[in-house]
Amino acid sequence: MLAKGIYSSIRGKIAAAKHKPKTLTYLREKGGSLELDLFLPDINKSGPFPVLIWFHGGAWVLGSRRDIEKIIIDQINRGFALASVSYTLAETKDGKKTHWPSQCHEANAAIRFLRANAKELNLDPNIFITCGMSAGGHLASMVAVTTDSKVHQGTIREHTEISTEVSGVIAFYAPTDFESVPRDFDGLIDYYSADSPVAKLLGGPLDDRQEISNLCSIYKNVKHGSPAFLLLHGDEDPVVPVSQSELLEKKLLELGVPVTLRKEQGLTHCDYRFNTGENAAAIENFLDELLRKDSQNPTASLLTC
Repeated sequence: MLAKGIYSSIRGKIAAAKHKPKTLTYLREKGGSLELDLFLPDINKSGPFPVLIWFHGGAWVLGSRRDIEKIIIDQINRGFALASVSYTLAETKDGKKTHWPSQCHEANAAIRFLRANAKELNLDPNIFITCGMSAGGHLASMVAVTTDSKVHQGTIREHTEISTEVSGVIAFYAPTDFESVPRDFDGLIDYYSADSPVAKLLGGPLDDRQEISNLCSIYKNVKHGSPAFLLLHGDEDPVVPVSQSELLEKKLLELGVPVTLRKEQGLTHCDYRFNTGENAAAIENFLDELLRKDSQNPTASLLTC
């Protein structure tokens, strides 16, 4: 599993090396600043470009914005801009701790920054699609389903008049509801342990942090009118059980939200095969369908709420 995950990350970094991004500061606060890398298509297109907004994985305690799935980077050559966003880890090597929903506040700040500066950056403000792997898939999903939630939007005073709505979500093997993970899940993470990545994100063991856990649940926050979802998950995932994506799929269907779940036999966590074959085709078809719907049903600008 680890070898496959490393291979996937290397493939993504090699692919990203073919494109030179702009590094932009999207948030400045007293405690420091946060950046994103913006890749624009090299092809003969004038824009404005639809935008993929990527959040990296790493169990909320590892990783960087340079960890991008290759299939997502490949979309640059198809005419998509790609913004890969840094966010504050729940716990860093120097002992700094930052709990949920701070990560959600930062992700929303990144979306508002991109939309507020869309004209200057040659981006289409009406076609933003969030995507991410594992913890990043969780974050990409959470911002998409909580656009009207003050507690999730936060108090970061940057471009607060700008909408954070998105057109769709691509989530690779994302945890969708911590409390629904079976206690006897025999995986690499004990979700209920006091020293688990989940506890670091929530600020304490899951059993003691149910209120925050509810605020961290895609399953409990999704609603009718949420954007379309593409979920990808392997049935041999030892980190996030595939039942997490199955749970969200069922809820989305009940709410009438468009959803496709690709449950892949034999695939594990961070499996490079999510970037190939039918999975790659499904991702590109999903994106093409979002573009088609936008062209057929143009909406008012999302530059303001």
